[in-house]
Amino acid sequence: MRIALLSGADKNAGDFLIVHRSRQLLLELVDGCELVDFPRNRPLDSRLAELNGCDAVVLAGGPGYVPDMYPGRFPLVGDLSEIKPPIFALGMGGYTPTPNIEGIRFSDSSRRLLDRIESDGFGLGCRDVLTQRLLQANGYASALFTGCPAWFDLSKVGEADLLRAPRREDVRTIAISDPAVLHNIDSPKFLVEELKKAFPDAKIKLVFHRGWTSDEFSSPELAKGQSRLAKWAESAGVEPVDIAYSHEGFAVYDECDLHVGYRVHAHLYNVSQRKPTFLIEEDGRGYGANDALGFETHIDLPRPSVPMRAASKLLRKAGASGVLSGGTSRKAAARMAAHVLDEIARGYPEARKACGTASEAFHRMQSHVVQLNRLGSHEHGEGGAAR
Repeated sequence: MRIALLSGADKNAGDFLIVHRSRQLLLELVDGCELVDFPRNRPLDSRLAELNGCDAVVLAGGPGYVPDMYPGRFPLVGDLSEIKPPIFALGMGGYTPTPNIEGIRFSDSSRRLLDRIESDGFGLGCRDVLTQRLLQANGYASALFTGCPAWFDLSKVGEADLLRAPRREDVRTIAISDPAVLHNIDSPKFLVEELKKAFPDAKIKLVFHRGWTSDEFSSPELAKGQSRLAKWAESAGVEPVDIAYSHEGFAVYDECDLHVGYRVHAHLYNVSQRKPTFLIEEDGRGYGANDALGFETHIDLPRPSVPMRAASKLLRKAGASGVLSGGTSRKAAARMAAHVLDEIARGYPEARKACGTASEAFHRMQSHVVQLNRLGSHEHGEGGAAR
């Protein structure tokens, strides 16, 4: 079966992890699967014939369920009826600044795409319950909570518990993932300080999922903040690690005893490896992930009290990215360090629960994906895929 896989990975390591895990799921669960890659963030009119030569179009993970989903997040083609294969949503999420979904509505054009996916009969796969509630509140009863593709390492999905639960004295290396939001870029400084007090003999690595260089995928102000943070890390005896542009950099977490940080996909990767992990929530994505996995302790960072674009201007003018968040970042770091020590002392009850939740969720994801097998195969000619 030939499947068109639409994904949006360009620089962020987490996006590459989603693509990698999506490919693994499809190749494992769909009979005779052949994948054809398409960019999800560019119009596909020029490749329409190739797209229609596939049996299904899969939208893979990431925050796809957003108000301007189509044509904003997914330009696709001008007329959705020109896409002949059915469209399948694989564990996609929403994006909300806070866990509050009240009043969030999809544009009329986005509803046309959602209606199309729902009418194609596979349901709207959701990475978390918050996204499922968002879709249901907008009238989409077929929304199905499957978990994110990043939850699932196929070699470990049967494990329902931590594979290793280090005691406090056994913690030798800690990975801190960097913030995704410019407003919070200096927050790891406080987390490093607190974790050094809690684990004075541990080595700390600060992992940058988008690196720290400016290019077409990172704004100059974000890259400047990340570069400054990387230089600070070196001066503080912390190893900065750049894992941008690939999923392979996630191996850095395999070398560590704990993950504590801000990146949702660092958190999900460590759950998939059945390792202890702790997430400070920057927005609704973090809350949704923790809520769906059963983490009961929610430690968050506040959103700016002014719009993000205006906040960025204030940060540049002040010359220091932490000017709006230092006090609250310090409090969040202290709370997180205390929570980590409490979890270790109690034998990691929240992390163990998350492992079990992810293992159970795999069965829902599996049932969702194997639906594609009912499409069968066909000859790929000018007539396109049968529906």
